[in-house]
Amino acid sequence: MYNTVSEKLRFAREEKKLSLDECADQANIQRKYLQAMEDSKFDMLPGELYVRSWIRKYGELLGL
Repeated sequence: MYNTVSEKLRFAREEKKLSLDECADQANIQRKYLQAMEDSKFDMLPGELYVRSWIRKYGELLGL
């Protein structure tokens, strides 16, 4: 099905038919950071503490 956290996040968002903009508004995370997480570009994120928190928050929003 999916091999990475990034794939799982993207799949869950698409299953719920949510746009990145909608998720950004609901999770209060900038769209560019959600896009980076879905594209496995974690080096574009500001720091490990943010990454953990945002993945948790985004996952909860998507019902994961």
